[in-house]
Amino acid sequence: RDPSLDPQLVWEGKDKQDQEDLAVPVVPIYIQEKIHPKAIIDALPRIEQPGDTQPNLFADFNGGPEDFEKKVEFYQHEQNWSNRLILGDSLLVMTSLAEKEGLKGKVQTIYVDPPYGIRFGSNWQV
Repeated sequence: RDPSLDPQLVWEGKDKQDQEDLAVPVVPIYIQEKIHPKAIIDALPRIEQPGDTQPNLFADFNGGPEDFEKKVEFYQHEQNWSNRLILGDSLLVMTSLAEKEGLKGKVQTIYVDPPYGIRFGSNWQV
């Protein structure tokens, strides 16, 4: 144990457990459902009143800064990209994204939503 790395969690058998490589199965991620934003917007009912006009948010838009194209090219992708909502064990999902789908080092954001509203019987002792 290296005290310069404190604080640490230490328990009997931890060093032996850490000597072995962690083996995580690589499982495929299946598409359960596809949601297209345009379909949601098209399904919304329209309520129009006579004389209503749509305000133009970009009427006074001057084209943006000179390097605007460079700033947004970060969000362009080589493939037909889509955002995903994946339900599953985070370790299995991360392994699958890295190994099966070749996304290691290419994912911009991952949000892991911890469970809430559940009863968690912990035996942590202080």
